[in-house]
Amino acid sequence: WLKRCQAAQAGSTAEVWEGLQCCAWPMGDGGWLGRFRQWSPEDVFAWLIAPVTVEAFFADFWEKKPLHIARQDKAYYDGLFTRAMVDSQLRSPAGLAYEKDVNVAKCVDGRQSMCNRKGT
Repeated sequence: WLKRCQAAQAGSTAEVWEGLQCCAWPMGDGGWLGRFRQWSPEDVFAWLIAPVTVEAFFADFWEKKPLHIARQDKAYYDGLFTRAMVDSQLRSPAGLAYEKDVNVAKCVDGRQSMCNRKGT
């Protein structure tokens, strides 16, 4: 379903999907996520839940039951959502705010305690 090929420019990759071609972005600072800038939201969602189709997801799973996708490729989502990205958003004044955008909790012995800070 997903074929990988080397792009002409060094330091980048191109990925070709059946019916969808994504131009490569350099694998530098903003790197890995850059490929999504050229995909529609629908295409990104399809990639996230593949091999389940979008149609099957909404018919069989949406608000009905959990979906668990076991990937053979452990690196499938690498770089998609890193700890550094979350940290950067939480520390930025224009970023995410605790209790508004993000809730942090921990569970110990079946009891949940909230660990939110005030503000960002």
